[in-house]
Amino acid sequence: MESSGDEGDDDHNVIQVGDREDVELMYRFYTDLRDEINQSIETQNKVVIGGGVLIGLAYGLQLSGVLDELVMKNPTLKLIIAALPTLIILTISLWIVEQSRMMRAGHYLAFIENKINSELDGVYLTWENWLQDSEKPIYHDAHYVGQVVGYVLFLYGLAVLGLLMYAYELLELTVGSVMSLSIPWFSIEFLYFMLNIVLLLYLSKYTYLIIFHDTDTDADFDSFRKWEQGYAKDKAFGVTYQHKMKTDEDSPDA
Repeated sequence: MESSGDEGDDDHNVIQVGDREDVELMYRFYTDLRDEINQSIETQNKVVIGGGVLIGLAYGLQLSGVLDELVMKNPTLKLIIAALPTLIILTISLWIVEQSRMMRAGHYLAFIENKINSELDGVYLTWENWLQDSEKPIYHDAHYVGQVVGYVLFLYGLAVLGLLMYAYELLELTVGSVMSLSIPWFSIEFLYFMLNIVLLLYLSKYTYLIIFHDTDTDADFDSFRKWEQGYAKDKAFGVTYQHKMKTDEDSPDA
């Protein structure tokens, strides 16, 4: 990585990043995290596509009536209905894992961008900070809407449908039985049903945080710098780094 400019340009100093091992190290780490984000995106797509195929197949068997015919020959196949809510919840869980992993890396990349730009006294890396800025082009909103509809509403809609199907087919619940509280409260089937509901509600909390997260980049970076200074202070091997951080704090531009 190399930054350069005209020697007569007062706005940018001529800096050979190759002579700055600390910046080179940060940049290599930056590119490694970018690779991790790309890997996470690929995994998300595989999880959603793979889960969607299995879920679609199960719903297709049920709604087409084929599953009922198969159950008549082999009653254990009714477990497909029982497995549907859990399969959808597992898909949502894996999506949350990869999405939060991607967001965590992106958040840290924003810090590294600020550190590199600060070290080079210029604006060179801005992608993650730009993504977190409130002033974004319309296609950012399109991406956001696609994420909400494609992932959240679709998966959670299928999960609710799977729970309703389970309640009707396996618990044999109807509106009348629910109104009269004629429910097998302590049966294994009902406890399994409630477990899936609790898990789905629990996951919805983190899905909400992922979709509607608010980011204050400046405040977060200030908090990160304080943590960084504390980390250097608490570690014996950070004596040189502590001195550098102290110098940065005492400088007029800090």
